[in-house]
Amino acid sequence: MLPRELEAYEVQGSIGSGGMAEVYAAHDGTRPVALKVLTRREPALVSRVLREALSQARVDHPNVLPLLGTTTWDGHPIL
Repeated sequence: MLPRELEAYEVQGSIGSGGMAEVYAAHDGTRPVALKVLTRREPALVSRVLREALSQARVDHPNVLPLLGTTTWDGHPIL
């Protein structure tokens, strides 16, 4: 479980989880956001997800959510 405040985000609660990540609803002070926290820390998986995140960050399309940034918490990558 993420802390209530994480960097610039106010974490509101978990909204879903899967085999490799948990997604939290949060607010960054100006808008609602989703934080995807990788629950598995295998180096190959983390590397692949971060590469995919960089690719997603370059996509500009109305049907694709923008990637606002990445960070870590307690060793877990967060998108």
